[in-house]
Amino acid sequence: MLKRRSTARSLPKDRTVHGIPVKKLAVGQYIASMEEIQDLPQKLLDALLPEGGSISDITRGTSQDLVGVLLRLLGTAPDLVLDLAVTYIETDRETLLALSPSELLDVLEAWWELNDLSDFFGRVWQRVKPMLGRYQTPTTGSSAG
Repeated sequence: MLKRRSTARSLPKDRTVHGIPVKKLAVGQYIASMEEIQDLPQKLLDALLPEGGSISDITRGTSQDLVGVLLRLLGTAPDLVLDLAVTYIETDRETLLALSPSELLDVLEAWWELNDLSDFFGRVWQRVKPMLGRYQTPTTGSSAG
């Protein structure tokens, strides 16, 4: 009998959460998903602020203005999250909409845990950091002239 390497046993396994298959993404898909997740705050701001508006408009507005912003947020944020989820989780929008909010969060958390690459980026940084030191300009005294 062959003994499995310990790293193979510790690799995250695909799983099913509330009937939805949650799978580990290939690195290219993972990077694309992170770029889209990074764009979410800007997409939310675009949806919340009237054309030409700024965040300071919200803070200076009346309580009625703030309620309007919150209502736009509640109407926009779930759609953005669902659109992103159906892109990277093998399911359709209707299936996600049939879940309770808690179940949806379970699915999203499982996806995040399964595709967490923080260890990968930490290890890459440990390799890259020493190389960056070679390109730093050494300080050789005062620049005052």
